[in-house]
Amino acid sequence: MVSLHFIGVSHNDRSGAERLERALEVEDPVSISVESSLGLVAYMQSPAFRVGREAYLRKLMFYGARPHVTGALRKKFFELDGYDVRVPQEFARKKQIPFFLIDDPAQVEVVKQSIIEETRSLRRDYVANLNIAYARPDLYLEDPYNAQRALWGDAKREAQEVFNNLTHIKGSSGRREDIAAENLRRASEGIEGKFVHVCGAGHLLQDPQYRETLFSKLADFSPTRKLLCDY
Repeated sequence: MVSLHFIGVSHNDRSGAERLERALEVEDPVSISVESSLGLVAYMQSPAFRVGREAYLRKLMFYGARPHVTGALRKKFFELDGYDVRVPQEFARKKQIPFFLIDDPAQVEVVKQSIIEETRSLRRDYVANLNIAYARPDLYLEDPYNAQRALWGDAKREAQEVFNNLTHIKGSSGRREDIAAENLRRASEGIEGKFVHVCGAGHLLQDPQYRETLFSKLADFSPTRKLLCDY
């Protein structure tokens, strides 16, 4: 019988790779899936992704970004981003267990457009604020899980957060969570033991009334969940 466990991550977790390595060792799953698709993985590794991010960094510098800002963002874009796919994939390879990409394939276009829009909308006043924020370790290194910690376990607040972020949760196709749930159900067929799914913590909010989130759509599995920071 399969036992489904979710690890909720922040995609901006600067310590995410180390935390996730530890979490997977603790959970010791027999199968793993992640919040990504073949198209998105290919894009993140493509020259087009690097070109888009380099354009963003050049515009930052044009608007006066300090070297410590561009340096930190360069590391984020090209070293840290995607840890929540790379680490589980490497774990699965070492342990010789199944590894699945279950996200909506349409999501790659959302990511592409968000990078274009992020660069297009960049303004001098925003860069000035970045210079200030990245000079303040208490802001720059703020725990990315604080908001989720405050929500989890409070049924009303979790449901309200789902409502507030419904457009993002549904994705461009309007069926992002449905597609992920269907793919995860198929991936879990025939699995005996713990199946771990790694995804953004927002997909794990409890929404028992409308079942809009991935976690709620798979409630019949009686899944468990844990934030990455709690390992």
